[in-house]
Amino acid sequence: MRLIAQFKVLFTKEFGDKVDLIRFAADDAYAKLLLTRASSSNDEALLVITMQLMQARGLMAKSTTEPREADDKINRKYTGRLR
Repeated sequence: MRLIAQFKVLFTKEFGDKVDLIRFAADDAYAKLLLTRASSSNDEALLVITMQLMQARGLMAKSTTEPREADDKINRKYTGRLR
């Protein structure tokens, strides 16, 4: 709840548009529209809250690949002996 309230205040300050909290909570399309718009902001606090809300709503794509370790890259580059 607090996150949505912070989002509303920061979104209104940044864009000058009002946020309908009831519609934001109930309508996924409306929420996605506002969150997409907020993601273009330069305000760091708004961006962090936007990402948290997107993650909570399942709007952020999850990575399907495991991050490669740095050692794997080094091991593939140097396969022979050192001179």
